[in-house]
Amino acid sequence: MKFRFDHLLFRIFLGRRWRRKLWASKADLERLETLIKVRNAPRLVDQYSLHPFELQWDAGEGLFNPSIVEFGANFLVSARHSNLINKNDGDCRIDDPAGRVVSKCLLAEYSRDFQKIREFSLNFGRTREIENQEFCGIEDIRLFDWDGKIWFSGSAVFRDSRSRKNIVKQCLARLDGETLSELQIFDSPLKRDIEKNWIPLVRNSELFFVYRFKPLGMLALQSTGRLVTIKPIAEGPDFDIRGGTPFIRWHGVWLTLVHSNRMDYAEKVYYTHNFLVLDDEFDIFEISEPFFIERSGIEYAGGLVASDSGVYVTYGVADRVSKCIFLPNNVLADQLRLTFKDL
Repeated sequence: MKFRFDHLLFRIFLGRRWRRKLWASKADLERLETLIKVRNAPRLVDQYSLHPFELQWDAGEGLFNPSIVEFGANFLVSARHSNLINKNDGDCRIDDPAGRVVSKCLLAEYSRDFQKIREFSLNFGRTREIENQEFCGIEDIRLFDWDGKIWFSGSAVFRDSRSRKNIVKQCLARLDGETLSELQIFDSPLKRDIEKNWIPLVRNSELFFVYRFKPLGMLALQSTGRLVTIKPIAEGPDFDIRGGTPFIRWHGVWLTLVHSNRMDYAEKVYYTHNFLVLDDEFDIFEISEPFFIERSGIEYAGGLVASDSGVYVTYGVADRVSKCIFLPNNVLADQLRLTFKDL
């Protein structure tokens, strides 16, 4: 392996453990890259003196990855409860002898000042039966409005009875009271066993999904229920950012909050976030610098709603807590200076 003087300086800077080696391995450089990203990412709560608050659930603790959508004069918020127990941002164990990860979804209606009105558990009802696969729930749903009705996308998880592996498919359903209807479960366009993080975008009664970011890949849902490709989704290198909140139309652009790929360092897991803007041609117009919302570790934003003076973001912390934060206009203007320079 070729000697790199800059790598040697990095090892000297990082301490004795790194000085034991003269040559940098790929794993060394990946850890170094993660350390730099984590150390350099600011926390929005400190940068702008913001005040997040926890979303309380009658069902108890351990609900995470919330999403939010406007619901008449109120808000509707969802959160995930799972038997996957996460401690110290990455020390996970599954509370099931067979090793199945089982999830359920809770929803709550909140007033505009976030006083809870009611709470209920979403009844998944009957799902599409797949041979030799046990349905284990729908994870990390993303709520959005489509033609005046509340819909969600999410990750439908199945357990293969032969291989004992999880198979994850993206799904779409409409909320009908406390149950779901018009459920569609999509096969992977790339024949993958795991499909996550498709981001919904509604434009003029049409529903699209952003599949990936590099290159930007998009799907459109036809009235027949068939998905068609409008921007290629062929295999290729991924961006270091992935799916996040549903896109919203805000000040003439399409806005979302996306999260990074998983980053591991010192036995902890980290996810940063970026604001991302699409123009009307569905091209990426601007991406903010990465940041943490309130703490270094696992954070996962799943909901974004707009107001005249800013946006509300719902997000999970450490796969254990549901939170919400209001970001005023000046935060968006500072993070996306090309897009909102006149905000």
